[in-house]
Amino acid sequence: MKKSAVTISDIARHLGVSEATVSLALNNSTMVKAETRERVRLTAKELGYVPNLSARRLVMKKSGMIGVVVPDIENVYYASLVKELSNRVAESGCSLSIFISSNDPKKEERAISDMISSRVEGMIYVPINTPADLSGSRRLLERSGIPTVCATTLIDGMSCVLCDLEDGMKRLVSHIRLGKPKKIVYLSGPEGVYTLDCRQRAFLGAAADSGAEVTVIHLPAVDYRQAFEAARGLLGNLPDVIVCVNDFMALGVVNLLTEKGISIPRDVSVTGFDDSVFSIASPVPLTTVRQDIPAIAEKTVELLLKLIGSDTTPESEILKLPTELIIRKSTNKNIKEEAT
Repeated sequence: MKKSAVTISDIARHLGVSEATVSLALNNSTMVKAETRERVRLTAKELGYVPNLSARRLVMKKSGMIGVVVPDIENVYYASLVKELSNRVAESGCSLSIFISSNDPKKEERAISDMISSRVEGMIYVPINTPADLSGSRRLLERSGIPTVCATTLIDGMSCVLCDLEDGMKRLVSHIRLGKPKKIVYLSGPEGVYTLDCRQRAFLGAAADSGAEVTVIHLPAVDYRQAFEAARGLLGNLPDVIVCVNDFMALGVVNLLTEKGISIPRDVSVTGFDDSVFSIASPVPLTTVRQDIPAIAEKTVELLLKLIGSDTTPESEILKLPTELIIRKSTNKNIKEEAT
């Protein structure tokens, strides 16, 4: 026969006190003497009492739940972010409920509706990373009145935490320019996505007076397969440098070139962005730009908790965190020598 869970009533009977006294003591209320609070705490531990968080939160009219919606949990960037967010939320004493939009605006709206219905105390919004009308999601977030922080990108009128992508790309271009390349190819995804558009603007601005021929290629998605095939299309007229908008794409480029017997970086340099696990898993370790995901998660949760604890509606805050240029073996040796 299954043993029933220990309740407040069991503790009260064991100690010969009222259930109200036990409840107050477990919530560390000063209405109960310190000695009694300690007796209750020790007895609860001895009997194996586990608090019913749902009931407690119902009484306190708080869910203790933080909701996060992300585009794709299989993407290592978002998976790492969710892991770090989970750690930070747990440290705050709350729980994290994860919703995946699969880069679908309708699914994103449903995820936000579900978070609102679940009475989450705060929301972390990571919008889809493909061009789409997200006005429905924005309206839901605004009307809910639930404190919300957008992570990894910028949305007007909303508190946001992201890395300084423009500065990171400028640092990367400054590095590859040291090799005096004559031709640079830039591989990105579709236009109309903030994180991609701002990187491209920074790239074009930094490369404008380099004297190099610059070609921008927009792919349907920022993934391995798209980049792999794009690299195949460059075989007849290889550039000096291929700049990829993320490490996953750069890995696809490196693998295609390696398969075709093209030496990296002797014949062509390749760069990524993010400093994800792919940057070091690549057959040729990637020169890349590091986005500090633990810092993004820490600042996002910190800002969200501040919003949750505020009695008024504070103005939106924009936190841009620094990036770091990471130089590895995928860029030309001459570049590395001149950079040191």
